[in-house]
Amino acid sequence: MENENEFCAREKKDKKTAVLLILLTTAVYALSNVGRKSYDANINEIMSFFSVSKEAAGLAGTFFFVSYGIGQVVHGLLCTKYNPKYSILLAAITGAFCNLILAVLPQSAFSAVKFVWCVNGFSQAALWSSTVLIFKDKLASRYSALALFIMCFPNSVGTFLAYGLSSLFSYLGVFRLIFYVAFGGLAAISAVWILTYDKLTAKNLESKAFYDGADGFSVADDKKNGEKAKKKNVTVGFIYMFALMSLLAVINNFVKDGLTTWTPTFLKERFGLENWFSVLLTLLLPIAALFGSALSIAMNKKIKDFVLLSGVLYLVSAAAMGIFVAFCEPGGVILAVACFTITACLMAGVNNVVTAIFPMYSKSGVNAGFVAGITDGFCYLGSALSSYGFGVIADNFGWNAVISTIFYSLAAATVLCVLCFYLGKVVKKRKKTKNEE
Repeated sequence: MENENEFCAREKKDKKTAVLLILLTTAVYALSNVGRKSYDANINEIMSFFSVSKEAAGLAGTFFFVSYGIGQVVHGLLCTKYNPKYSILLAAITGAFCNLILAVLPQSAFSAVKFVWCVNGFSQAALWSSTVLIFKDKLASRYSALALFIMCFPNSVGTFLAYGLSSLFSYLGVFRLIFYVAFGGLAAISAVWILTYDKLTAKNLESKAFYDGADGFSVADDKKNGEKAKKKNVTVGFIYMFALMSLLAVINNFVKDGLTTWTPTFLKERFGLENWFSVLLTLLLPIAALFGSALSIAMNKKIKDFVLLSGVLYLVSAAAMGIFVAFCEPGGVILAVACFTITACLMAGVNNVVTAIFPMYSKSGVNAGFVAGITDGFCYLGSALSSYGFGVIADNFGWNAVISTIFYSLAAATVLCVLCFYLGKVVKKRKKTKNEE
């Protein structure tokens, strides 16, 4: 009985420590997202304050997304070479000071913004790979699912905080206060991180050794499984699937981040809303995104095929935007927000498919982390294109052209998924017939 009680007490203590590490890492990631989205949430105010066009304002966002995408690949390849404790600390501190620079930058120095935001993007890219590495190396396997589930939320939570606070500060006439908040939040969490990381990870390493050993896992087994995975051949089918998912990733973030970045400006200019109110309405998009990731997981239980699952999500998104294109003028702002919210929800689902579900469950000898990193990099290529591209289109052709671009992108992705799904069925049928012969 005593041993059983001791085991239960240890299990309770170890779970508490694991949860604290997960929550600390999540807090860093969420506050970093505040430091990323602080610019996007205030793009209207930035254009007015610095007296720049949508094209110029969008270019800074493009610099961020390009450097972030490149950083995903670089940090993904190098993350095992350095201590994640310091890579996450450096990313948080860099993000803090980048936001501080934007808070104090004079009106005549807008040309420096894109370079500051480029540095911010590259540094922030280290967070995901380092976080995954910490969860893999420091947590017992029994807590991995919990960690990955919780990490679905900080992106949306950070975006919500950035847009919510920006709406308030815009209403009060002090929009640059969001950059000070991002600086303070990241500086504070950096201090907490450096003071508690070693203590939490040391306890979790003990827990990992105990529980993983108890469950029958060992380092030798892990290496054996890794070697076995390496020996598996990468099929031509996987290469085609990987290429398709990468393309879908580009389209996904082209729409998703394009909407998040430019919805406040669209609502303000098309419907004459106050800036603070247009930013407030945009809060519905990250809220919807929270449900989108969960929706894709639930749908994957019924629809196992990645292409078909993506196609269904794209189809409904295209239908929503098609309704808005057809009834934009009589529908007004309520229809716009409703269609944008539905699209944001479903695009978050697609994002989860291409960056998490596909890498984790695809039968291939390629490392899942590497696949996830590359597809995530393609996501941010789409983000870069829309950040600058939507601004250029809006400046030269108007907002109707932007909405039409979103609709045609979603429709094209839907058609592509349908074609590839049926092509895959034909190939599988022919392969089965050949094997039977």
